[in-house]
Amino acid sequence: MEPDRPIRATLRPGYLRPAHAISAGKLLLAQLTDDQIRALYPQESLPRLTPCTISTMSNLLEELASIRRTGHAFSRQEVESGLCGTAVALRGRSWRERVALCATVPADRGGDDDLLEVNVALSAAAEALR
Repeated sequence: MEPDRPIRATLRPGYLRPAHAISAGKLLLAQLTDDQIRALYPQESLPRLTPCTISTMSNLLEELASIRRTGHAFSRQEVESGLCGTAVALRGRSWRERVALCATVPADRGGDDDLLEVNVALSAAAEALR
């Protein structure tokens, strides 16, 4: 979707970031068990991209537990200062087909209420694609 204001965020080919720092990555990680997460991230400390990035395993597991309860994930300036994001699951028929729909908004327009509003639209889109 194109924004109704002139600022927008775009992905570039080859743009890769750690799963624990982006909303879609956290959503997909939440579909794993805590033991599987620990196997992926054997260290207690996690790479920090901004001052807001989750940087410990215990904080990540806490966030993933919340995502499992709510069904959506947020990223609050964790991968890029000034950007927030939200994601919802778009489940396939098998574990290999799990993907996430996500949206990114500028932080000054992306408080929790705004992200929840975007999340509702993403959930409707995910439901339409099922």
